[in-house]
Amino acid sequence: DIVKAQEASNTNVMTNETLDASAKENLLSYLGANEIPSSIMIYPNDFKSKDKILDYLDAYNKGKDKKDQIIYSDLAGTMTRLTGGLMDAITYVLIAFAGISLVTSMIMIGIITYTSVIERTKEIGILKALGARKKDITRVFDAET
Repeated sequence: DIVKAQEASNTNVMTNETLDASAKENLLSYLGANEIPSSIMIYPNDFKSKDKILDYLDAYNKGKDKKDQIIYSDLAGTMTRLTGGLMDAITYVLIAFAGISLVTSMIMIGIITYTSVIERTKEIGILKALGARKKDITRVFDAET
């Protein structure tokens, strides 16, 4: 009844809104008046099947006019690309933090070693006077840090 009333009227029978030709056609499709489908949803069982369906649609669309082509959207592929991009961004941030931490720790180790050498200048002189080698002095600092 609603479809028949809508076909006879140029206003939306539910909201009383004035409709142009394309809006009326869309509304009639929404109400189920047209027998030509405007969309179809395909749910493949796995990614291999999804790839086969996409390949089939691409082969069908090849060489056809724009109006005759099947327009599709691959939601699984879109989500995979979106998630992959997000994971790449997170990876870059973590690499940056690791790099900053590494540089900071190297600087701190250098500062600590330099401070130890300055504090122990007399001790190093005494060890050298007693015949200690460079290797022995290095072991003293390695044991500290």
